[in-house]
Order: sequence, then C-alpha cells, then structure tokens
Amino acid sequence: MPRASSSQAPRPDGGFISPQAPRRAPTQDPAVVAANLERFRLAHAGHQKWAEKAAECVRFYEDEQWTPEQRAELEAQGRSVLVLNRIKPVIRTVQGFMRRNRYETVFKPGNDGSGTKEAAEALSMVSKQIDERNGSKWVDAQVFQDGVQTGRGFWDVRLDFERNALGEVRIRELDPFSTYIDPEASTYEPDGWNFATVTRWMSLREIEVLFGRALADDLQADEQSGMPSRGDYGVEPADEITPDRSFGLDEFLADPYDTTQPILGTTSDLGGGRLGGAFNPVEHVNRARRLLRVLETQHWELREVWRATDYTTGQRMTLPPSWDDAKISRLIAWNEVRGNQVGIERAVIRAVRWTVTCCDRVLFDDWSPYQTMTIVPFFPYFRRGKTQGLIESLIDPQVEFNKSRMNRLDIMTRTANGGWDIEKGQLDDEAMRTLEEQGSSPGVIIERKAGTPPLARIRPDMPSPAWKVFEQDAATDIKEISGINDSAMGHIDRVQSGRAIEARQRQALNAVEPDFDNLARSREIKARVILGMVQRYYTEERIIRVRGEMDREQTVTINQRDPAGNIINNIAVGAYDVVIDETPVSSSYMQAQFEEAMELREKGVPIPDDILIKSSSIAGKDAVIERIEEAQAAQQAAAQAQHFAATAQMGLPPGTPLPPITAGAPFAVTAPSPPMGNGQPGAPRPGQAAAPQGAPPMPGPSPAPGAPMAPPFPQRAHTQRPGPRRPMP
Repeated sequence: MPRASSSQAPRPDGGFISPQAPRRAPTQDPAVVAANLERFRLAHAGHQKWAEKAAECVRFYEDEQWTPEQRAELEAQGRSVLVLNRIKPVIRTVQGFMRRNRYETVFKPGNDGSGTKEAAEALSMVSKQIDERNGSKWVDAQVFQDGVQTGRGFWDVRLDFERNALGEVRIRELDPFSTYIDPEASTYEPDGWNFATVTRWMSLREIEVLFGRALADDLQADEQSGMPSRGDYGVEPADEITPDRSFGLDEFLADPYDTTQPILGTTSDLGGGRLGGAFNPVEHVNRARRLLRVLETQHWELREVWRATDYTTGQRMTLPPSWDDAKISRLIAWNEVRGNQVGIERAVIRAVRWTVTCCDRVLFDDWSPYQTMTIVPFFPYFRRGKTQGLIESLIDPQVEFNKSRMNRLDIMTRTANGGWDIEKGQLDDEAMRTLEEQGSSPGVIIERKAGTPPLARIRPDMPSPAWKVFEQDAATDIKEISGINDSAMGHIDRVQSGRAIEARQRQALNAVEPDFDNLARSREIKARVILGMVQRYYTEERIIRVRGEMDREQTVTINQRDPAGNIINNIAVGAYDVVIDETPVSSSYMQAQFEEAMELREKGVPIPDDILIKSSSIAGKDAVIERIEEAQAAQQAAAQAQHFAATAQMGLPPGTPLPPITAGAPFAVTAPSPPMGNGQPGAPRPGQAAAPQGAPPMPGPSPAPGAPMAPPFPQRAHTQRPGPRRPMP
C-alpha cells in the first residue's frame, strides 16, 4: 500500500484504507463506546417510527399487502385473498420519468474570481469520469427508488484505493433502513446534522480483514463458545425493522437447526468434532458463523487547526494536521516572496470525526479525512425533519380497493347457486341426493315423479352495485392522490401525435415536480462533496478520459506543469459553483429540437451542420458527422493550396492576404504595378501585354472543380482599391 498520508482513509466497503493496515488496536476508551451507543439509542426511536411505515410501503409495492395473520384469517373463512396492486404502476411511471431525464454536473467559476473557465471545464470532465466509473445512473436510480418508496435514500461518497493507488472517488447507495439520522436535526443538508450512523452486520472474519486480527481475537475471547451470536450487545436495542433485503439470509439465520429431517446424509464430522444427530451438508451458510452489529458514526466535533486566509479573495483553507511549524513557516515565506497577502492563524472549527465500535470495543476513532460527511440524502418530501415517500398516502385507497373486489367476489361466489324450489315428495331419496350433490353441475339430469310440476331454480340475488362503485372510487382516489393520471401512464383516450402525448404526460407529472426538484438538490449536494474531495486529493497530474457527445472520446490533463513552472488546469485552487443540467431524453423531444433548429436556420441563424445532425434522430450520427468533417477538411486544404498558388503567381510572399473578390473575377489585381521607365504606374512587365482599358483584372488560378470558395476569400464584391506602390526588385 503506498504511503499517501498519515491519516486513515475510509474503505469503500465500510472499513478503512490507510498507508499501513490498521493492525494495531486503537485505544480502548469506554467513554467512546458509551457515546457511540448513546447516539445510536437517540436515533433509534425516531428511526423505528419511520421504519415501520417505510417497511409497510415497501411491502405494498412488492405485493405483500396482507400480513400472514390477515391471510390466515381470510383463508379460514373460505375467502379468496386478492392483491390487485394499483400502486406499482404509479411508482413505476415516476421512476420511468426519472430514467428518461439525462443530467450532467457542470462547474462554473465562482463569484470571487478565484476560479478559471479552463479549470471549471476540467472539473466538469473529472465529475463526468467519476460518474462513468461508478455507474452513477444505476446508483442514482436505486437511491431514487428508495426515496419514492420509503421517503429516504442515501448516497455514500468516499475515496477508493482499490483500483487506483492515487485514490479515486467511489459512489454507492446506502440502505435507508441501516442509516440512522440525528433526531435533533431539522435540515436537509447533512451539515446541519450532529451525527449519522450506519449499522452493518459483520462476521469476525470481516472484522479481522478490515480492522485487524487483534480486535477480532479480542471480540472472540468475550464469548465462551468463541463465536458471539448475532444480536445486540449491552444497551443496544434488540429490534431492527426492515423489509426483506437479502436473498434469504435473514430467514435462514432465524430458523433453528433441523436435525430431525436431514436433506442429505446422516452424520458428519465438522472441524474434527462429532456432531450429535444429523448434519445437513447443503447448508452453505452456517448459522454458527454468527454476525456482530458494527456501528459506524460520523459526528461533528470542535477541532483546533491551523488555517490560512487569502486576504485578496477572502478564501480560507484548513492546513493538514500533519504540517509542523517548519512547514508552515516555509509556506509563509513562499507567499511573502511572491507578494501574496496570506495569513496563518490558529482557529477552532467544526470537523467530522469518525467512530466505529462493535459491542464494547473501539474499532476506529479518528478525525475524518474529509471536510464533510460522506452521506448524501435524498428526501422526495421534506419539511424540517419530516420525510415521506409517494406510497404512504396510497396505502388506504389500495386496501379499500382490495377489500371491495374481494367482497364483491365473495358475494358472487356464495350466491351463484340460489337453490331449487320443489314440492314435498316430488323427488325420491336418490333423486334428492343427486340434486343436492350435482344440482349446480351443467347437464345434470333429475328424475321427478310423474305428474309433478317441473323443478324451479331459485334466482340468486345480484351483488349490490355499491361494491363496484367503491372499487372504482378507490382506483380513482389512487390516481388523484398521487397526481399520476391516465395521461401520465400513457393511457390515451384519443388518437394524438407523439409530441401531444408527451406534452400531456409532462403536464400530468407536474404533481411530482417537487420530488424531482429535491432530487436535483441532492445531486447538487453530492457534487459539492465530490468537488471538495477532488480539490483536496486530486493534486497529482492525471489524464482524464471520458465519453463526450456522440460517444466520442475526450481527454484532458489536470494539474499539468509546463516548462515555466505554471500549472495548467489547476483544479486544486479556486471556488466553483455547481450547476445541474437536466435534459429529457425521448424521441419526441429530440424531434422537436430538430424542427426548431431547422426553423432557426431557415430564418437565417447560422446553425452548423453538425449541430443539426446531433439533434436529429437518424442512425449513425457519428459516421455522418465524421464524413462531413472530412469533406470540410478537404475543402480547406484545397482552398489553402489555391491561396498559395495565387500568391506565388502574383509574386507575393506565401501567406500574404489576398484582396477581396470582384464581381467579374475570382481575384482583383493584387500585385502592385511596378513603375515604368518614367516612374508612372501601370506599365506592363516584360513579356506581359497591357490590359485593355476597362477590362477586368487578370484572374488567378481556377479553384478545384466542385470546391467552393472558402475563407480567407469572402464571397461578396468590393470596390477595387489600388495597393501600395513599391519599386521593382
């Protein structure tokens, strides 16, 4: 592992990466453990209340709209249990609208003048490379899904050294049911939270890999069995409310060993010890593995640091804690020599401290290498600590819809056969049994006594129309409450054009515009966190390569030092603003953009050909643009050759600008007339006939066939002006 700095940096999988692996156990301070557990207890109460409703929302979306107790009760009554999910199409419509919108993070120079346009463009490319490396469109889709379903979604942004020894930004989604927020917080941004805790269930092996064998052995020695069981320790709450979030591990670990009915084999040896009863060899996950709850908390604390202030721009920067007095003195001297007005002072600031505990052990406790928390939230609805998703208000209409359909179906099945109206003694015993057992079967034959009237079937009562009205009202309530009507879901009541349909869909989705506004807000917060990490840790010269427009490769070098010692594209300094550029992606939208561009061009706006092709929907745009660029390059080369030939014929140095074109010839007379013997201009050269009076000037070489005249030859007529006179060489 390269020695980057003396401070430890977080690992992308929840641990930490440092210059030397954290094999030495940190100082075991009971106060640190108690404080971390107390933060978790404070956050758990409010988190539990939110998690109960959020888990119910997820279950309703995933067709689990009846609890096991409710389902058993209905089945005992002989009633059908129906789940007619009207919530899922609504949520999927909103998710589809989010996926159709393409966004891009753009950085602009700040208002203080410290940033440059070139560095801002380089930062935008760095941000785009980070998005491509992390698959941000998939991560963002997962966070958005968590948000609209549960009301909370989270990103985690930190450095990763697995793929790049210099470090690169890693973005991943967090489980909202494992992320506990400060209950006293009332702000959207994490800067206003006192702390945030992420819980993870880890085995002793995972703890050993991430935090060292000493800590793992210490935890193992706490239990007589040598393997502490999954659960809580000390004062931690024992319940954790969450929907299913694994491929069955929770259900597997919750069940006891089934030693009476083995699937394969009978007895087996495990680890040299003889197991009593039967051992199931297909249990690849051993329940004896046991998992421990690890609490990872980022909390704000006061810290005394050295701080540098630029008196010209007012910007302040916290110096690394590893700098000693000698290095700070050299920094002061360096700025004095260059005339920079920079002051160094001691200051007390709010800084993030990172604490990781497990049971009663401290796994990690040090200052965070980042200036902000790595957690970035997304709340579709937010009001001073109150969060809510889109499903919560749709649960009651969905329950009413299911019950109305089930009641109507139950009434119809129970009253489908109204029975028979017969006279006493009309049937014998055998015919009566046949009627009772097969009376509702089609084609049944019932023999009655001679002379008796035909059997009469009792007409059943039809279900009340009110049940269907209730069902329709519930379906309408879901649409009205969510704001997603038939137009938004693509159910068009008449034939319309694609642009008209898309316009109706966008108008119908105005009800969820605040949710997308909060998504843009969260993306801006995430971009600011990335900006801070990039400016602090992307200080080396790096080559950034991204896919630009039309999937063309674009390359830029950041922090490049030229021979004069200047740094080109220095992204480590300067203040920059974040702009989230969002563009809808659809065929109708692109067609509308193309038509508008063509209208502007017809009105005289000089829109280039490549812009028109990019806005069109034809296949193979990049190949068409490449051929156009090749043709333009060939035309420019032909025009350049024509220019050199014309200047050579006129006796001018190469590269001399030619005069404008007249109406009668490609070129006006450009070579100045040498003086005649009497010093009068206009005399012909030796071997050259004099031009007749009023005749056009001598033309230059003809352009290549099919090659249009290009600059520096403007395509308009000008009044011929005599050039400067000069003597014959």
